[in-house]
Amino acid sequence: MTNDSPFFTAKDILAVPHIRQSLLLVFAVAVRSYGQYFKRLAPDIELNKKILYEAFGSAYCDMYRLTVFRGIRHADVHKKAAFLIKWIAKLRPIHIHRCTNAPIQYVNELFAVTVAMTVMGIPPNQVLDSVPLKKYADNLVYLLHYHACSPEQLASELFLLESHVNQ
Repeated sequence: MTNDSPFFTAKDILAVPHIRQSLLLVFAVAVRSYGQYFKRLAPDIELNKKILYEAFGSAYCDMYRLTVFRGIRHADVHKKAAFLIKWIAKLRPIHIHRCTNAPIQYVNELFAVTVAMTVMGIPPNQVLDSVPLKKYADNLVYLLHYHACSPEQLASELFLLESHVNQ
């Protein structure tokens, strides 16, 4: 059965070789980032890889639809990272088993921002080791936890973060 409409299902989109390859590569980067930056919080938290994969699939489908509907050839790295943030924060792939301190409640949002920085080629420690950049990242984590942010807004926020990192 062929689909003649410009609307594609998630299965159709994720079957496109370059999309699937990119998704799997970024998924591997995210799992590695979790191990590098969040594993120390075990046994208080656990990464659910099925939910993380679902978040990535949703992000890639949204990006694909955006590019098709708006006639964009390729989404830039800020948009890609923004859609990943949106879906990671929304689906919350890190499960909290017990909350030993208040900041752990933001672990999914912090993970989303960490993945975004990694995708953008920004070492998360570079941001966390700088007081002004850490404040900016903390504000982004707060926004994600308490407010609905559009991917377009997040892409702008990430562009600003990147410009401050590169100064």
